[in-house]
Amino acid sequence: MIELREPLELLVRGPQTYMSHLRFPDPATIVLYDDTLRDGEQMPGVAFSPEQKVELAALLADIGIDVTANGEHV
Repeated sequence: MIELREPLELLVRGPQTYMSHLRFPDPATIVLYDDTLRDGEQMPGVAFSPEQKVELAALLADIGIDVTANGEHV
């Protein structure tokens, strides 16, 4: 066993020690924005079909994305 010079409580601190002064928004008010479809099609040689765009938008919605780059809610 290792003997510490300082008590463990002084060496290990929870994140609240460093974040207590920060104010975070209510998670229910956060809107997640994604530009995968727009940026993906700007890559050389990439062209999504309409069906692929719908499938990608559905997958983004499944993981909780609220708005895509074109400003539409998914």
